[in-house]
Amino acid sequence: MSFEDQFHSLQLKRLAVHRSIIATFKEIHGRLFINRHLSIDGKNILEQREFGAWKVWTAHSGTGLPGWPRIGLLHSFYRSGTPSGENIAVQSQFDMLASHGVDVTLVGVYSDAAVGNVFQTLKTGVSVARGTGLSPPAEIRIGDFDVLHVHNAFPNISHRWLAEVSVPIVATIHNYRAFCAIGTFTRDGKGCFECAEESPWKSVTHACYRDSRIATLPIALQQSGSHSWAKFLQSLKVTLVPGEPMRGILKGLGIQNSVTLPQPAGQENIGEASSPEPKDQWLFVGRLDRDKGISDLLKVWPQGEKLVVVGAGPSEMECLDLIRTRSLNVEMFGAQQRDVVAGLMSTSRGLVFSSKALEGAPLVYGEALSVGLPVLAAQGNVLADQVNLDGTGATFSLTDSDSLCSGINGVTQQRDLLSRTCLEIYESRYTTSQWLEGLLAVYKSVLK
Repeated sequence: MSFEDQFHSLQLKRLAVHRSIIATFKEIHGRLFINRHLSIDGKNILEQREFGAWKVWTAHSGTGLPGWPRIGLLHSFYRSGTPSGENIAVQSQFDMLASHGVDVTLVGVYSDAAVGNVFQTLKTGVSVARGTGLSPPAEIRIGDFDVLHVHNAFPNISHRWLAEVSVPIVATIHNYRAFCAIGTFTRDGKGCFECAEESPWKSVTHACYRDSRIATLPIALQQSGSHSWAKFLQSLKVTLVPGEPMRGILKGLGIQNSVTLPQPAGQENIGEASSPEPKDQWLFVGRLDRDKGISDLLKVWPQGEKLVVVGAGPSEMECLDLIRTRSLNVEMFGAQQRDVVAGLMSTSRGLVFSSKALEGAPLVYGEALSVGLPVLAAQGNVLADQVNLDGTGATFSLTDSDSLCSGINGVTQQRDLLSRTCLEIYESRYTTSQWLEGLLAVYKSVLK
């Protein structure tokens, strides 16, 4: 077989691996096939197992890429009925590592068992307050990993158990839950830092978590206790954050060990490069709720500008009312698959990001940059700071229609230049290859 034929065959095998993993994760919240093995040329690629509340996916077991450690990804998945960027990010990272040939295992535990179950909810609350919770059963063999990469422990995974794990640990910080009960530094749709600046008990006073003082109490107890998530993060050699502005905020809160490693778009070239003559429309992608600011955006959105809204959530009816009463040129697309979103990104004038939450570094930013789509971000979240640093768009005030119009006009007039800048920033920071290189360097640093 010629070199060209061998290379083509290898590419086809990698594509098959990638498709197998994607197909598997389409069932991540549905029925799981226990002990099902996916293989190519008789070689085990992906194994799925289940141990009670724990679900495990392993790729390239014992046959991983030379030079890479054996990695365990640990994540407490949020409720399947609630869209979660963190869940998607973790699944995407497993996919990228597995597609690259790394020996990687995703160990996940789910919060769905507590839905509608009062006893389970109370048990989880006590575990959160004490920092106990669940630890993986012995069958999962955490000690076999070279590095354990922790993403989210709330509300299921024991902080005390993590503090006793014998293998080196790296943690990715996706939000601010170590200091804020809801992880966003918002309250009633506005920025709030009372718990970080004064006391975690402020969250109980304001009933921040699920609008319930009782539900918020365990989080406040954990944040003020000896086994708090903040103390655990501070004890590690390295924590990862997806953006430089977020790293600065966490440093001010006492997390001094953070390294910035942007979350890549997940697949190279998720869509065609943005058209040099895009449609006369703007794009919003995100959950439709109070913290994402979609209702505030529609209150100041210019009537002459078209906006396509992709997403679903509790603010949907309020959005429809605003569209009708203000006679806005807004199309509601609902939740869409990634390929549809990529197509819309490739043909829109810009991405509008209206979140009132502080945010970390939303995955949608890298996806927009990958197709050269400029970003119009609401002031007050870290993405607005990132846009200003990168020169990839403009910012605006959610309470000032003139500010929004100025941002729209600025992006429109400089779109070609901004689009080129977006592509340059993507190539310099958000590709999968750069993420893999940065991640391997971090893993090696904790193994020294």
